[in-house]
Amino acid sequence: DVAVLVTTSSFTAPAAAYADTCGIVRIDGEALAAWTEEETLPPWEPGASAPAPAQRGSTGT
Repeated sequence: DVAVLVTTSSFTAPAAAYADTCGIVRIDGEALAAWTEEETLPPWEPGASAPAPAQRGSTGT
């Protein structure tokens, strides 16, 4: 079983850190677009890349 949280937006640094701590796979808008356009494997498939770590101090712009 895999817990996956998907958003068309992005994750805040605290949300990303919490998900990483709990083993929740995060799919943000960019990753979702790549996945739906078949540019990447589904996040639960072996060999799928891990999501990029959240950037600290991001202004969200």
